[in-house]
Amino acid sequence: MGLLWAIVAIPLVSALVLAVLGARCSRKVVTALGVGSIGLSAVITMLVATGFVTASPAGMAYREVLWTWISVAAFQPHIALYLDALSLVMILVVTFVGFLIHLYSAEFMEDEEGFCIEKTEITTDYRSRFLERSTERHQQLCEVSNK
Repeated sequence: MGLLWAIVAIPLVSALVLAVLGARCSRKVVTALGVGSIGLSAVITMLVATGFVTASPAGMAYREVLWTWISVAAFQPHIALYLDALSLVMILVVTFVGFLIHLYSAEFMEDEEGFCIEKTEITTDYRSRFLERSTERHQQLCEVSNK
């Protein structure tokens, strides 16, 4: 049952990769990373649920310690993930509904113009908007000063 960390880590890593490298990737890669990471998280959630139901942990809760934050004498706070029946239902709902939302939005936005924007397009668009706004602002200031 040591897969709880992966349910959170896989979508997080995918989001970081897309944030950093998304503008350089093709639409298919962006879609595969976005939808695939949530889908993989949903599959891992199903594996964890199967393990939880077939071999229920002691006390009907499972605790996965990721690391010990600090260790001072008997005081040892842990960074850990806790899974009970209610939180299992919640992560099942969240991961599967999240996967369906990602899948639908990827299909829906497939032909959208801004779905996967090249970095040069973003830079050019930003510069043109900046110049347009600064020109408008300059004209407004000139009108005010001429009055």
